[in-house]
Amino acid sequence: MTDGNSGADWSDATRVFDEHRDLLFAVAYRVLGSVTDADDVVQEAWLRWVNARPSEVADSRAFLVRVSTRLAVDRLRRVKARRESYVGPGCRSPCLPATMLRRTSPLPSRSRWRCS
Repeated sequence: MTDGNSGADWSDATRVFDEHRDLLFAVAYRVLGSVTDADDVVQEAWLRWVNARPSEVADSRAFLVRVSTRLAVDRLRRVKARRESYVGPGCRSPCLPATMLRRTSPLPSRSRWRCS
């Protein structure tokens, strides 16, 4: 939109995007389950919309929903991969302090549980 397009094109693109903003947020939120991530997806969709020359898009609603859905799914995959690849400090087996164990527990009575 910055390559010499008129102000009318810019305002039309903004108007069309604003008409679909709530729908785009709803799509992204349903995929991601997070308001912050859904807002980020809507912002990314806006950037894609502006760079796609909105005057040349045949069905703006379909374009925006498809872009938002793909961005949300990509973000979900990245978050999932990040969670799976996390290798940080932690116990290999559960650690239970002695105060959490009951006397009726089938575990042997120990004064202290340690992580190994």
